[in-house]
Amino acid sequence: MMNRFYVLALALLVSVSAWAQKGSTSKAQAYLDKNDLINAKAEIDLALENPKNAGKAKSWYIKGQIYKAIATSSDMAVSSLDPDAIQKAAEAYTKVSEMAKPNDLTAINASLNYDGLWGHFMDQAQQAYNKEDLETALGNFEKGLIVKPTDSVTMYYAGAVAQQMEDYTKAKKYYMLMKDNYMIPESAYQSLVYFERVEENNEEALVLVQEAKEKYPDNKTFINEELTILIVLNKLEEAETKLKMALANDPSVVQNHLNLAVLYDNLGSKFIEDGDKDKAATKFDLAIKSYNDAIALEPNNYVGNFNLGAIYVNKAKVYLDEARAMDLKTYQKQGPALEEKAKGDLKNALPYFQNVVTNKPNDVTAWSTLQSIYTSLKMYDEAEKAMAEVEKIEAKEGAQ
Repeated sequence: MMNRFYVLALALLVSVSAWAQKGSTSKAQAYLDKNDLINAKAEIDLALENPKNAGKAKSWYIKGQIYKAIATSSDMAVSSLDPDAIQKAAEAYTKVSEMAKPNDLTAINASLNYDGLWGHFMDQAQQAYNKEDLETALGNFEKGLIVKPTDSVTMYYAGAVAQQMEDYTKAKKYYMLMKDNYMIPESAYQSLVYFERVEENNEEALVLVQEAKEKYPDNKTFINEELTILIVLNKLEEAETKLKMALANDPSVVQNHLNLAVLYDNLGSKFIEDGDKDKAATKFDLAIKSYNDAIALEPNNYVGNFNLGAIYVNKAKVYLDEARAMDLKTYQKQGPALEEKAKGDLKNALPYFQNVVTNKPNDVTAWSTLQSIYTSLKMYDEAEKAMAEVEKIEAKEGAQ
């Protein structure tokens, strides 16, 4: 008899224990109302193991509210109750929206709280950013992306803050995520191209800049960047073709004339290094024409004047170096003619560097070059004045 009573008591105990572990959504709500989030979490987790509770939108709404309170708590003891609280809250609200009818009050409240959860982290990020706490700002933007992983605004802000922190890996991650899903702004494309170029991934940079050109055809930065990358990749014929096409469409664009001139200029220098003077001369002549075309449109253009003057100086140097390398007998026959050619090129260079210092009087390189030209042309008074300008600029820079 005693044994039978013990077995019955044990069975009742097991039954009561099993019933107690089912959890209650109403108790979970009551704990939430008291801000007892430890017990609220335990209660709702157990309650949702019961299929009957799990089939009700209201149960998931309560879970969303509890986990939202955990995720947004400033108390570390509370927020650490579940490292995935943000995601679980967002998933719970989403489940409510899937289960309830659109006009159901629970569904409306779930949607509002879902947006509120995202808004909380966006607000925290903005406050941190205003205090120049970029790390906290980025952390909150990333939390916002847990709630709304496809939100383009949050992606952009996360990328921009990461870029300010010089965390280019994260910046690239968020900009690329945005690019793959949305129309990204020009600045984000520019940053992506920059990241790839810094890492010397020039082929990837070229793909990006060509995409950007298609989406933002009026942005001259992308046009210039593409040409620069093509030159770096030694795709010179492609660069030349693109520039000629651009000039054919609109010959009034100064930058395109300059880009073509720089391309020919670089090719000329390359052929000089290779020892092919004839090909170098041909490219330098083309560069001179393109620089002149740019200057005709914009007479005081700094790049055009400086680079064109530099071409003439470099041409003169080639003649002078050749003359200096001759033995006396050869020099007596051929040297003076080479020096006359050098003098002619230096005279050609003179007005361009004079233009540079007129419009940019603190350009110490231009003044130094002028001083050398004046000296070579035996214009000693002008050489002294140029040297005085160099000393004045250097003294000013040294005092700063």
